[in-house]
Amino acid sequence: MITFNFEATEDQKETILLSVIFERWHTNITNNFDVKSITIRDVIWFGSRVGFLFVEADAYFEGRKVPGIAFLRGDSVSIMPIFSVENRKDLYTALVIEPRIPIGVNSQPSLPAGMIDDESFESAAIKELSEELGTDIKVSRDDLIFLDKFPLSCGGSDEYMSLFYFDYQLSEEQFKSLDGRHTGENESENIKVKLIPIEELLQVQNLDARSTLSYYLWRKKIDTKEHSNL
Repeated sequence: MITFNFEATEDQKETILLSVIFERWHTNITNNFDVKSITIRDVIWFGSRVGFLFVEADAYFEGRKVPGIAFLRGDSVSIMPIFSVENRKDLYTALVIEPRIPIGVNSQPSLPAGMIDDESFESAAIKELSEELGTDIKVSRDDLIFLDKFPLSCGGSDEYMSLFYFDYQLSEEQFKSLDGRHTGENESENIKVKLIPIEELLQVQNLDARSTLSYYLWRKKIDTKEHSNL
């Protein structure tokens, strides 16, 4: 049984129940738990599309009730640029510095990332790079190298994030243009781009977990590749 804890038209209810984020979550929990009922407590609309859902399931596993509250927002993607710069020895990456209300921080550093809006992980990655770094950084699907996919906060959210990186050559002029660039205006975001040597990434204060994990996974892949070439 599915009930709504707020006023919604029949069309809105149908849109919610047929949304990608609800259908996937509903399939997963009914396949893996004994679900007695589901309450949809609230919805955040992105125009006519379901953005976020706050739900609660009365669910049991091996006869015991399990915590049932979940925040559904769908999947996301994170991308680590690896920049080679002419006349510079170090490899660089790009951090986006932006305000993050959920953690109360006005200058949170992280790798470029974003939500997936009914599209592939690769398409979402390319879109986010264009929005957060600029349209002059031309990256194709074939340039993206997959690192891993994992749940971000499985005690509260359904979100899985896929991690990618890509290699890219910058001229010195492009480097200077990109470093310190302000972006995100079209998405109502306030973003500043900062380029740093990749080996200094883990020294960045308050760096988020996905950016840290991206570095370790990239380093492991590179070290394995170098070892195999010996």
